[in-house]
Amino acid sequence: GANSGPASRRSGFDFTDGTTWMVIDDWETAVDVDFTILGVEASVYHEENLRQRPELFTDDVRKRLEWGFTLDGVTYVKALHAAQRFRSLFDDLLAEHDFLACPGMPCPAPDAAARTVSIQGREHRIDSLLCRNTAIFNLTGLPALAVPSGFEDGLPVGIQMIGARLQERKLIQMGQQLHDLLASPESPGASGGATPLTNSGSGEPR
Repeated sequence: GANSGPASRRSGFDFTDGTTWMVIDDWETAVDVDFTILGVEASVYHEENLRQRPELFTDDVRKRLEWGFTLDGVTYVKALHAAQRFRSLFDDLLAEHDFLACPGMPCPAPDAAARTVSIQGREHRIDSLLCRNTAIFNLTGLPALAVPSGFEDGLPVGIQMIGARLQERKLIQMGQQLHDLLASPESPGASGGATPLTNSGSGEPR
């Protein structure tokens, strides 16, 4: 499901064994926590331009910034505390595992005009749904990497890999190995001819 994922327990990047499935409590709340912190801080950062030159912002961005000003200090501080709990939780998990993995999104890529997506008969707002599996790692500050893993109904899906703090180089190496494994002719549904994973910028993980 959207709130679970495998975590390798062995060194050597063994993707075929030594995995543990886990459920993270309050996973879905991370989106609201992330939106709250981002909403307040973005509103403060853009306050002057929003007041003096509102035409610089599109309607949806301006509404989000205006919403940030409606949040009170108690709500903001509670969100900061929740973010710290997530950081502590994932730091502890990654002290015991090589990496964590979960779906990149809870659904295949939706239609660009969609406002909601139905999953198992339940309607979800598109803005929060698309961030559900990524917002939590904005809060933790951990390195995360999306690895293409195939298609569902002709739409791309991917695996998100999460590494320990400051272990970007190791995460990219594991991501490349998983990418190659998924793209190999022996992998179910593999199409072959996969494009190698690359890191933008200088080519060196930061």
